[in-house]
Amino acid sequence: MDRALEQCPKSVGQNSEAIKASVMGALSQADLFLLKLCMATVDEFDQKIAAIDSQIAVYVDEAVVERLCSVPGVGVIGAATVVAELGDVSRFVDEKAVSSYVGLCRFCIRVDGSVAMVI
Repeated sequence: MDRALEQCPKSVGQNSEAIKASVMGALSQADLFLLKLCMATVDEFDQKIAAIDSQIAVYVDEAVVERLCSVPGVGVIGAATVVAELGDVSRFVDEKAVSSYVGLCRFCIRVDGSVAMVI
């Protein structure tokens, strides 16, 4: 129960003792067993996510990821995903081409070099 409450937002954590007392009185042994199984599943997924994150880190340029993380709201996974998706950025003419490639603008650059507005 303590592990479950630790993963809750801080506002819940402030009342953790009251919640724990209330829940523990209402849960049967079967309920507690299922809660433990669920927590074990969460732990397994956390381990798998950490393994995937470490593999992603192997394939991306750490300096570029750190630089992208300096943008407010961009975390390590988001930055690594951008780096992995873009590949070699030297193939893009400018930042507008990158923006178009990832779908962040309403314009696209055609193969012939002309620019078209996407509606």
